[in-house]
Amino acid sequence: MKKILFTTLISILIFTNVFAQVRKADRLYADWNDAQAAELYEKAIQKEPTPELYYKLGRCYQNIKLYEKALNNYDKVNQAGQYPDAEFYLNYGLILKNAEKYAQAKEAFKTYNKLNPSDKRGKFFMNSCDVVIEDHKWDEPVSITNVGALNTKDADFSPVTYKDGMVFTSDRYSEDHEKIYGKTGGYYLNIFYVKNGGSCTDFSKAVLLRDCSGFNEPAPLQGKDINLAYHNGPVSFSKNYDTVFISRVKKDLTGDAKTTLGIERNKIFYTRMVNGKWTDIEPFYLNSDSFSVALPLITKDGQKLYFASDMPGGYGESDIYYCNREGSSWSKPINMGPMVNTFGREKFPYVDQDGNFFFSSDGYMGFGGLDICVAENVNGKLTQAKVMKSPVNSSKDDYGVIVLTGKTGYISSNRTGGLGRDDIFYFDMGVNNDVFNKIYTIGYRPLPEDSARLNITFIDSKSRQQLGKGRFYATNSKTKKTVDLPLKDGSIKIAVKERSKSNFRTYAEGYNMQFDTFYIGSLKNDTSINLTIVLTKPKNMIALRSDNIHPAFFDLDKSNIRVDAKDILDSVIMYMNANPDVHVNIGAHTDVRGTEKHNMILSKHRAESTVKYLKSKGIVSKRIKWEAFGYSQIINQCSKDVKCSEAEHQQNRRVEFKFDSDTQNAAMAH
Repeated sequence: MKKILFTTLISILIFTNVFAQVRKADRLYADWNDAQAAELYEKAIQKEPTPELYYKLGRCYQNIKLYEKALNNYDKVNQAGQYPDAEFYLNYGLILKNAEKYAQAKEAFKTYNKLNPSDKRGKFFMNSCDVVIEDHKWDEPVSITNVGALNTKDADFSPVTYKDGMVFTSDRYSEDHEKIYGKTGGYYLNIFYVKNGGSCTDFSKAVLLRDCSGFNEPAPLQGKDINLAYHNGPVSFSKNYDTVFISRVKKDLTGDAKTTLGIERNKIFYTRMVNGKWTDIEPFYLNSDSFSVALPLITKDGQKLYFASDMPGGYGESDIYYCNREGSSWSKPINMGPMVNTFGREKFPYVDQDGNFFFSSDGYMGFGGLDICVAENVNGKLTQAKVMKSPVNSSKDDYGVIVLTGKTGYISSNRTGGLGRDDIFYFDMGVNNDVFNKIYTIGYRPLPEDSARLNITFIDSKSRQQLGKGRFYATNSKTKKTVDLPLKDGSIKIAVKERSKSNFRTYAEGYNMQFDTFYIGSLKNDTSINLTIVLTKPKNMIALRSDNIHPAFFDLDKSNIRVDAKDILDSVIMYMNANPDVHVNIGAHTDVRGTEKHNMILSKHRAESTVKYLKSKGIVSKRIKWEAFGYSQIINQCSKDVKCSEAEHQQNRRVEFKFDSDTQNAAMAH
C-alpha cells in the first residue's frame, strides 16, 4: 500500500512539475521568447512526450529558423495521427518544403486545404510544390559563394556598400551589446562596418578572398545613436553616404521595446552626417505603435523611400510601400500594388541601377521560405514580379539583394551549408556569357557593341537533344517591334543591334513556354552569338503557372483592357497558340461597390472585352468560354459592410483564366 501511495505521489509531482514547465513555456512563447520557451518544452517532453508538446516545440524552432529541429518535432506529431489543429498541417507543409520534401509537403497542404478550405493558402502552396518540382533550375552558369571571411556562426545579413567598405547587420557578440534576445537565443542585432582590405577585398566590386591575411575584422559602426539598445538594422545610405535610414526596434524610457500587446514594432529612423559626425537621430513620420515600418531603401536620387509595413489596408501580412519626397517632408505611403504584393510577406526592397525592383516574398510559388523576386523595369514601368531561379533562391530564406557590377552582387540566406543562422553570399552570373537570361537574373547593363547575328537553338531539358520545330517571338524593348520566326532545321538566325534588349517568348509543341529577356554582351572580334534555349515538358500539358500568368486587373467601374492587362492576355494567347487543343475559361469579377445588377453587367463587359482581345489575336471563339460573377466571388475581406482601401478593392476587379486540360490545377494567380 505504501509503495502504491509513493508511486502515486511521485506521478503527481512529475505531472505538477511538467504542468508548471509547460505553463511557463507557453508564457515565454506568447511573449516572443521562442528560444527560452523551447528549452522548457524540451524538458517537459522528456517527462511527458505528447503530440501537443512536440507541436509547440516545433513552432518555436520554426520561428527561430532551426528548420531541421522543427521538422523532427513535426514528424512526431504527424506520426501520432490526425492532429486537431488544422494550422499544424500548414506549418508542417512549410517546413517540409524548406527541407525540399515537396511531395510530402504537398500532402500536408492538401490536408490543410481539406480541413480549412476557406483559406486559399492551402491550395496555393499545394500548387507551388508542383512548380518547384517541374522548374526553377538555372540553365546558365551561376556561382553563389559564401563570404566565409565575413560570416560567423551567428546571423549576418543585408549588406550595403559604404564608403571604402561594407555595412551589414549581425547579432554577433560585441562588447557594447551583451544582452541576449529571448526569441533567438542570440544577441540583439547591431550594425557592423568592415573596411576593404587592399588586395583581399573590394566590396564595391564583390571581390572577396578567403583566408587572406589582410582582411579587416568587422566592428560596430560608430556614431551617435547608430547602435542603441535592442535591435538595429538593416540600413540604407544615400548616394553620398551623408544620410542613413535605420530599421530598428527602439526601447522606450521604461526599457520596454514592445507595445501593450507584446508585439515588437519596427520603426524607421534617420540621421545626417554634418562635419564628419552623425547628428541627432530623427523618427520617420509613419512610425507607429500599432504597426511596423521597416527595412528602408532610399533611392540614389533621394526622391523615394521604399519600406515594408503591416499597416492596415495592405494585401497580405506585410507589403512594400514607398513615399515620395515632397520638399523637406514625405508623401503619404503608396502601396506597390498586386504587381509586387501578395497575401504573404513582402520584404527587403532593392532597386538596381537599371530600375529593376527586387524584394523577397513567401507569397509567390517559390522554393520555400522567403524567395527573391524581381519586377523588371520596362520603359519606366515595372512588370509583374517573378521568382528568381536556383541557385539564387533555395528552399530556405533568401533575401537582402544588392547588385554591384550588374554581373555580381550579394544576397543573404540561411540555406543549408552556411556558417551561421544567416550568411552573406556573393553571386556571379557568368563571366564568359555573351547572352544573359534577364528575367531571373540581376540587372545586367548592356555593353557597347556593333550589330551581330544571333543563332538560336532549342533543346530538350532532359535528353539535351536539339528540337526540330518551334517558334520564337522577340520584342525590342525600345522600338516595340516584334518578330515571329519559325524554327528551321533546328535553329533560328536573327540580326540584333548594338545596346539592344529584347523580350522573347519561345515554344515548341508539347513543351512549356519560355519567357525571358536578353541583352547582347561584348562581341570582341566575333560577329555572331549562340543562344541555347532549354525547354521543359509540362505536367498534364499545363505550362502556365502563377509565376508567369496572373489575373488581368481593371480600373474602377471600367471594362477596357489596361496596358498591364495586355501583357497578361498576350501570355494566354502564347500558351494557347503553343497548345492548340486547350480551351480557356474566363471568369470576370468586380469589387462590391455599386448594386448587384450593375456589377453583374460590368463583369459581363469585362469578360466581353477580354474575349474580344483574344479573338483579335487569332484565338477562335470555340476555344473561349466565359462567365460573369459580379461581386459574388471576392477574394478578400472587402464585403459590403467592410471599409477597404483602394488597393484592397483592386484585388477583386479582375479576370481569371482556367484551362480545360486540368481545371483543378489550372494556372491561377492565387
